[in-house]
Parts: sequence; C-alpha cells; structure tokens
Amino acid sequence: MGTEDRFKKAKVIRQRAIKKTKHVSKRVLIACEDTKSSRFYFEKMIKDYGLRGKVTFAKHLGTNPMKVLEAIKMHLALDSDFDEKWIVIDKDSYSKKEFNGTIASAATLGVNVAYSNEAYELWLLLHYKDQTAHIDRYKLQKELKNFIDYEKNDQFIYEIIKSKQNDAIRRSKALVKHFEGINGKVDPYNDNPVNSIYELVESLQNLKISTV
Repeated sequence: MGTEDRFKKAKVIRQRAIKKTKHVSKRVLIACEDTKSSRFYFEKMIKDYGLRGKVTFAKHLGTNPMKVLEAIKMHLALDSDFDEKWIVIDKDSYSKKEFNGTIASAATLGVNVAYSNEAYELWLLLHYKDQTAHIDRYKLQKELKNFIDYEKNDQFIYEIIKSKQNDAIRRSKALVKHFEGINGKVDPYNDNPVNSIYELVESLQNLKISTV
C-alpha cells in the first residue's frame, strides 16, 4: 500500500470515529414522585423527542421526596452509567426537612432536582398564564380547568400543551428571577409559586438536539 493510500485509509477511519462520536449521546436517569401525572408527561415528551433508550426511569418507591431520591440511589447501585440524574418532586405538605433536605442531599450526590412549590400542576398552568400569587395544589387544579379539561392522571396532557412549552419555560424563569430579586436566592420550601421543572425540560430539549 502506497503512502497516499495509507493517508486515505487513515482519513476514512478518522471520519468514521468522528461520526460515531457525534451520535453517542448521554444517558439520563429520572425518578418521579408519582407514577402517573408527571411520569406521563415526561414519557410522552421523551417519545416525541425520539429519546427512548436514552432516558431511564427509576423504580417508584414512594411520593415522599426522600423516597424519590432513594429510588435514584437504588438504581445507581445496579447501573451507575448515567451522565445526568434527576428527581421530580413536589412540596405538597411535606416538611422543610423532607423537601429542602432532599434537595440538599441530592446536590451532594450530583443529582439534579426538578421541584415544584406547591405541585407539579404549577408547571402545567404556566403554559397558559403568569402565576405570581401564592396558590395551593387544590387551587392549581381548579385554575387549570379554566384553560383545559384537566384530570390529574391525564395520559395525553403533553400533546395538549406542548406547543406552549417555551411559554412555560419563560414564565418559570421569571418566577425564579422574582424570588432571587427578593431574597437573593430561591428557597424551594418557602417560595410559592416557583418550580425548576423547566431545567429538566431544557436538558431534554438539548439532548434531542444532540441526537439529531
């Protein structure tokens, strides 16, 4: 084989390696506090984005924030090869130790937190309107019904509202900025309404782009 042929062969090998690298995408592990509402939303989003096989859901252990984090730890004991780990939790009526404590513990483990104060339905409502006044989880569900025929375990909620997803991201960021302006930082337990679900959504959006 001549020198020119060897250079051509080496170039082909490099191009194949680059192409392969471009198609290697990170793996994401998610644990949800429920088995239906937020789980349905993210499952549909993952399917819509073509991310099946790239995102894994940990086994559900319970709705308490500490249990959700425990689900991540149990899964990682069997399979630790994940680039991102996320828990999706609601404040609901849990104590500050249970809620903020879980968020702090997650940080020490390198686990990201998509939280809602007071409930996941805040993320859905922000698809339709600004919500700056304090609102509890029961009023959230009632308020949603002003915009959509909402049922808590709706399997098709993602398809219904996905066209407004960037509006929800924008409004979520505005709430975070609002509380940062007041307190210097967000206090997930005391600041209502606030959520960080948009961070997980943006991460999945970026993962979709990287696989194209």
